[in-house]
Amino acid sequence: MLAAALSPLILVIVLWCNLGYELLTGQLIAWYEWAIVIVATLGYGGYYLNLLLHKD
Repeated sequence: MLAAALSPLILVIVLWCNLGYELLTGQLIAWYEWAIVIVATLGYGGYYLNLLLHKD
């Protein structure tokens, strides 16, 4: 149950680690990889921030 709740955060961490690895190794990063990471970060981050700020 905890893994299901944290899976969006784990996904974002994995995406950022992948981009970091590609930057460190000098691989070419396509624009859509950045777009996917940014959208996932903003989407899931906004969702968790909304939960944090509006909890009863």
